[in-house]
Amino acid sequence: MSVPALVRVDDRLIHGQVVISWLPQVSSNKIVIVDDKLAVDSFLAEVVLLAAPKNVEVKIVSTAEAISDLSIFENVLLLIKTPVTALALLKGGLRFNTLIIGGIGARADRETIYRNISVSKEEIEALNELSQAGVKPVFQILSSDRPVEYHKS
Repeated sequence: MSVPALVRVDDRLIHGQVVISWLPQVSSNKIVIVDDKLAVDSFLAEVVLLAAPKNVEVKIVSTAEAISDLSIFENVLLLIKTPVTALALLKGGLRFNTLIIGGIGARADRETIYRNISVSKEEIEALNELSQAGVKPVFQILSSDRPVEYHKS
């Protein structure tokens, strides 16, 4: 069974913190991004790909594509924008024990729950369901930060 080396929620996807702090934590130079909008927007996908180092392979897929081929997750850094996607992947058969939440920006329908991390009602419900399913969501901006466990609300 394919298992990602690390699953991270970060609505900015690939950026300096991910490349410098998180990518070295996995023994792979592969990133898989699961995002339905990005998977069909070639311009935005190209912008995201430009942020990746040249020696890093990046694959961008929709949630449905990801679930249809779970083998793409073998030993990769998996990046997603929201816990809702993490829950969909879990329900689709992907197995992971920890969900690292590193950055979800503020907007009108979200409330801040930890530093630069804001969540909507739907995202809170997804975090609670992930927790009930045995996945441990943790807040961790940088790999050097101490993980702070999410507590069901």
